[in-house]
Amino acid sequence: MKDLLLKLMQMGINIEVVNDELQLSNIPPRFQESDLMVELKMHKKEVIDYVKKRKQANTQVKAIAKASAKDLYNASPQQRRLFFLHQIAPSSLFYNISQAYSIKGHLEIEQLVKSFQLLIERHETLRTSFSIVDKKVVQKISDEASFNVEYIKAGNETVDSVVTKFIRPFDLTENSLFRGGLIEVAQDEHILVLDMHHLISDGAAFRFFKAGD
Repeated sequence: MKDLLLKLMQMGINIEVVNDELQLSNIPPRFQESDLMVELKMHKKEVIDYVKKRKQANTQVKAIAKASAKDLYNASPQQRRLFFLHQIAPSSLFYNISQAYSIKGHLEIEQLVKSFQLLIERHETLRTSFSIVDKKVVQKISDEASFNVEYIKAGNETVDSVVTKFIRPFDLTENSLFRGGLIEVAQDEHILVLDMHHLISDGAAFRFFKAGD
């Protein structure tokens, strides 16, 4: 059964059960005449039962309860490791995660800053700082964290040189391990540089900006 469904998925065919009837979409040409279609018809009832059970199981997954609000939270083992590595080499950029985006055309800088401020308000990880309390590494989530975009004119410097200077070590005790810079290349051309510490991101966080979350 699973092998049959896997073959269908590999072909890009979507499978749904509506009113106890099997519905397929995104069907490739000549699929109706294929051996796989014959096999699917033979096991139609089993496929319907399997898909319904999987759907029911997915709807019964319990949501993870949100942790109760505290002043401080214990850091995870991975966070403790990164924290102590930073203590050993505080000037290292090894755990900085950075990304640059080219923006062409008229840019409303105030709206850009406001968008990032809303993003920080929505995602607690962007308001998190780290310190040692009672010999333990802890994390603190601030209620507020300001976000100021550093405006830089490239002038005679290359963009790569300006970006290199912008990316610098973080103070892990600050209430935001996330910063942004806007490099003016020309009148209607800018480079947006975002820099955050690996303690609050695994790199996937940049999907927020690409997806407009």
